[in-house]
Amino acid sequence: MEDRCIHRAYPLSAGRREGDRVVCGYHGFTYDFDGCLVDVPSQENVPPGARVRTYPVHEQSPFVWMWLGDPGAAALRPPPRLPWYADGTGWRALPRCCASRRTTCCFTSTTSTSPMSS
Repeated sequence: MEDRCIHRAYPLSAGRREGDRVVCGYHGFTYDFDGCLVDVPSQENVPPGARVRTYPVHEQSPFVWMWLGDPGAAALRPPPRLPWYADGTGWRALPRCCASRRTTCCFTSTTSTSPMSS
């Protein structure tokens, strides 16, 4: 789901979840799992068609892959295979903090010889 409320562009990530719904932390606009606006606390009627963009996701442990392109094309491009990640060769993911302070993953070898260096 896009991290932007349609009302004041407030980051939805600064709000809260109520079950499968996301509630904006600014004015309480509430969105369903598919991005449709389902509640506006100050109004009886929700504007028809009001929504935030959602993105197709694919869970492939330990990752959640997100498709940013045309939603209809998501099924045509599955996430990359990572056989070296879970094949028991000693590779593991380590969280790494980057300049933006968001956690990313990097892969390091737990053995002395890296299969990527040959």
